[in-house]
Amino acid sequence: MNNTRFGSASPGSWSLSSIPGCEVVKIGESREKRTLYGMVCGKGPLHVSLTAGAHADEPVGPRAALRLAEEIVSEQTERGRWFASSCTFRIVPHTNPDGDAHNSSWQTNPPDFLDWLRGARREPPGEDVEFNYPGSKDDRALRPENSCTASFLAQSAQPYDLHYSMHSMGVAEGAWFLICREWAEMARKTGLCKRLADIGEASGLGLHDIERNGEKGFSRIDRGVSTTPRSDAMRSHFLERNDPGMAAKFRPSSMEYVQALGGNPLCLVSEVPMFVIRKRLPAAEGEVPAFEEVRRRLPSVREAALAGNDKPALELRQEFQIEPVSWEAHSELQIEFLRLCVEAVLNVKASQATPRWQVLPRWEVDPYGGSGEGE
Repeated sequence: MNNTRFGSASPGSWSLSSIPGCEVVKIGESREKRTLYGMVCGKGPLHVSLTAGAHADEPVGPRAALRLAEEIVSEQTERGRWFASSCTFRIVPHTNPDGDAHNSSWQTNPPDFLDWLRGARREPPGEDVEFNYPGSKDDRALRPENSCTASFLAQSAQPYDLHYSMHSMGVAEGAWFLICREWAEMARKTGLCKRLADIGEASGLGLHDIERNGEKGFSRIDRGVSTTPRSDAMRSHFLERNDPGMAAKFRPSSMEYVQALGGNPLCLVSEVPMFVIRKRLPAAEGEVPAFEEVRRRLPSVREAALAGNDKPALELRQEFQIEPVSWEAHSELQIEFLRLCVEAVLNVKASQATPRWQVLPRWEVDPYGGSGEGE
């Protein structure tokens, strides 16, 4: 399979003014002075926020976000017309353009396993753009990317009905769909979980069906579906391991930040693998033993590849039948995840069902543990 460059430039340097019908604004600059853009498109009743590219070594989300925007404004597909009439989007297609630039050496479509092992770079906790949002309206995020993204998202005239943070996994046994715990019961009862499992299977990737028992906020809801991570659970995880320094590095995520803007948004995180593990080992429900073994061996395999020894990586790839996922297939699954969840929110609103949880006004809840008034 021949690898080709996916686009002529990184998303951080793309000219977004070429998408007619979409309001595009410069919202700020990264640490290294790359431009961050915000986009407003669609004319529907649901208010949807979307961020992508938070993690430096996950390059597909920004491409999927731009593909979605182009579908919405062109209205050339049935899905694009439906999104345009159903939702008003506020999109930050790339929240970490510096990280994308630092990973440009291996960004081919499809990705190459050895290039990825040698070239993937990711910021450590404390520099993680996903977990670096303000904890209250007077709080200042640690990174300029978070400050300008937060300011842009807060300009919505209405609380959001849905927030989507587009992510990827390096290797996994299939697609993993994450939904905030406040909507987990709805996802089970309305069949959303089954529909998500169906699109994961139909994509040919299968599902990454893992039970993490609440670790860092991840709890299995159904087959291939778990709850989103939370900053309080991240902090608790490290405090239980007597590491208060690491715990302090986790500020609110984009999901928690949007929840703090009010309402009761359905919050989503996509975790689609760049490399799928085809080999399956005997497993009980919620277990992914092939993934666990690959993850255990990856550090030494990466170390060998960096030292010029490719043999362990080639053996691992062959043994576990690790295959790259094209960025087109990856993006399509991310957008279909969003479509099914928008449908679910529309159905809940149409039924006029009263959620069992309280819908809080803007800034009454503070995900960082204060009062929401800047304490």
